[in-house]
Amino acid sequence: MERLNKIIEDIKNRKNELACAKKKPLLLKESCDILDMKGFDKIFREEFSLFNNTELIKTNDWKYYYYTLLYYFYSKDNFYNSPILNNKYNNPSLHKGLFIMGNTGIGKTCLLKTFSHIFYKYCNHNKDYHFKIISSIKLKTEFEGLQNSYQKNDFYNKYSKGFFCIDDVKAEDLANNYGKTNLINELIYLRDENKVKTIISSNLDENYPDSTEMSIQQLKDKYGERACDRILGFSNIIHVNGKSFRR
Repeated sequence: MERLNKIIEDIKNRKNELACAKKKPLLLKESCDILDMKGFDKIFREEFSLFNNTELIKTNDWKYYYYTLLYYFYSKDNFYNSPILNNKYNNPSLHKGLFIMGNTGIGKTCLLKTFSHIFYKYCNHNKDYHFKIISSIKLKTEFEGLQNSYQKNDFYNKYSKGFFCIDDVKAEDLANNYGKTNLINELIYLRDENKVKTIISSNLDENYPDSTEMSIQQLKDKYGERACDRILGFSNIIHVNGKSFRR
């Protein structure tokens, strides 16, 4: 009898849990397979201001950039029609990463960080959407703090795999850890060999704000022609226009 009463009590508790679950509003599904683009757009508006602690200022240039990223992450063919997608140097593909260039202060990194934040927060069941962002300068600083070869192996293993965004390339100096190292060059090589998706962002030269050609040439000067060819090979080139929001 005691066992039967325990079963009945468990059934009652389960019914109460289900009743509470039905009353609880479902603002979002946990999987990005279900979260449609309209749902994402609404969430983005709310999360951007909270996450970046700044007001979302929408311009035409901003919209081009936002929807280019949105179509890219949702693997929509509309991505290929983006006016800021450059197909002069390679063939665009949704299977490639991104090489994003633009003037300083126009929100390149803020948008990427907000996308990453939303995917981690809401897309728990689909890890394909998850990507981490780290600046080239922080990579250099972390590398220079490594104490031995084991830590270096762990470092390269960590950053040569998985979906990563390397932010603000070209801003870092050569890394110095018992010898000079062109760290970004090495990571580009390893990530290309491992065939993992990479997002790279870079500021345009303020003297050549509209020149994709100059940005690519500076990439060659910084990392060498082979590394530049690798980046162009595994990336879609996005040239973001606009003036700085920073004051």
